[in-house]
Amino acid sequence: MGKIRIKQFGPIQAGLTSNNGWLEIQKITLFIGNQGTGKSSIAKLISTMMWLEKSLYRGELTEKEVTSYNRFVNHYCAYQNIKNYFDKNGATEIEYEGALYHIQFISNKLSIKFINNLNPENHYLVPKIMYVPAERNFLSAVKWRNLEKMKELPQALFAFLEELERSQKELTSPITLPIGDATFE
Repeated sequence: MGKIRIKQFGPIQAGLTSNNGWLEIQKITLFIGNQGTGKSSIAKLISTMMWLEKSLYRGELTEKEVTSYNRFVNHYCAYQNIKNYFDKNGATEIEYEGALYHIQFISNKLSIKFINNLNPENHYLVPKIMYVPAERNFLSAVKWRNLEKMKELPQALFAFLEELERSQKELTSPITLPIGDATFE
């Protein structure tokens, strides 16, 4: 699926010490650790990078649009509420390699390179990409009309609520999850 390397970003300082710093992104990637160690930061970055790759592939964005005016930090990372995780001295390093693009943020500069690592027999799957915020539990206690009054909530939470409601309407029977034949209803 892809891989990511992160240094000096929020609670993540030196990054992963094995595998030359690369974290492999699998179909199912699980993060386990103490509170405040960067699990959500990594998940939000993966979600952002995969979304950017998909949007570039589909032609919804151009490389110039993404790299201009520090949009990566000020728009795309702000959406995930991680804009303030970048090192103020420019030491943050983020590198993502997906199936089609290599995206690198070093010395406060974003670069994007088309690489196309797909096997010619395969095609690029265009999945729905979304980070599911921990605040999702908050949604069970609040209705839409109340959420609109709470403008300081992350935009990703509103997107999750929209997808949750859409999914609830579409889900007519239990689905089998890819872990231990568990079902979700």
